[in-house]
Amino acid sequence: MKRIDTKMKRLSLCLLLAGMAMMSQAQTQGYLYVYAPNGQGTPFALENIQKITFTADAMQIYPASGSATTLAYTNIARLMFEPGLIGNETIETASDVKVYASGGSVFIESPVEMSTVNLYNLQGMLLQSVAPQSLSASLPLSGQTGIYVVQVFSPKGVSVHKVAITN
Repeated sequence: MKRIDTKMKRLSLCLLLAGMAMMSQAQTQGYLYVYAPNGQGTPFALENIQKITFTADAMQIYPASGSATTLAYTNIARLMFEPGLIGNETIETASDVKVYASGGSVFIESPVEMSTVNLYNLQGMLLQSVAPQSLSASLPLSGQTGIYVVQVFSPKGVSVHKVAITN
């Protein structure tokens, strides 16, 4: 089970960062916040990140100049992308998106309109992609069971969730 959790965490991080990379192309001012289990967040300016790599047990963030920052997966509670915040603006985060399974389908509810929802298997294969342009979406799985990754894009950022489908 630990091996699946580790693979799931690495896949979730990869998917989240791929989404952030796509979004950061349109916005040069933004931050990647890495939150520790104690809630402490560390910001990384997107314009200063040259690349991000993943090893078996850690994520490494390479700046345009200087040395890399290594973050063990056990020290990462969540990642958040924030595009150029001003003042005390309220941001809906990954914890605000609800993803759950019921009756062989995956349901997604968001406080803001979702532009795209992607469903991946644990091998990283894209199974479904929908553009709901609404606050909710459903993805039927036709009796398939297993653990899946759901990637949700909205104007507020990208969130990644795992969901288990059982009989």
